[in-house]
Amino acid sequence: MGQFMTIPKTAPVLLGLVAILLSACAERAPIASAPVSVTPTGNPPLRGVIGFEPTEVRTRKDKKEVTGVSCELQGVGYTASVVTPALVNLPDQKANSQPVTTTCTLDGEMRSTVSQPYSKTSASNRSSAAANGGMLGAAVSGFVEGVRDKSNDDWGYYNIQVSFD
Repeated sequence: MGQFMTIPKTAPVLLGLVAILLSACAERAPIASAPVSVTPTGNPPLRGVIGFEPTEVRTRKDKKEVTGVSCELQGVGYTASVVTPALVNLPDQKANSQPVTTTCTLDGEMRSTVSQPYSKTSASNRSSAAANGGMLGAAVSGFVEGVRDKSNDDWGYYNIQVSFD
């Protein structure tokens, strides 16, 4: 008549793993301030800028986001100061875009990371080719990317994350 459901002995372990995985997907702190503009240093001059790309700057410690951390960004011909989380408008100089170094200080400890620019046009082309043509599309796209003129591409930076872990 009455049947009882038995819970496997591994259930608590599985539930614990699920909780840990879900905590890793915790929400990110909202960015409440307007994007920060870079300040040209004049040495060398900031040349060939066709626009600015808003890029997130975030900090982490103990695998959690930390807010209110002061960071300095240094690029070729410009600097910027932000308090995380923040958006900074980084210059798009097409194929001449240069790496940017972000240095943050938390409780007297400094950490830095270098962010490389990437061709957003190339990334979009690769994604589209792989989605529409599968492996063959990705292979053809890779060949075309190798010989294509990237001087007029749209360039940007991936979101910046400085870790104190």
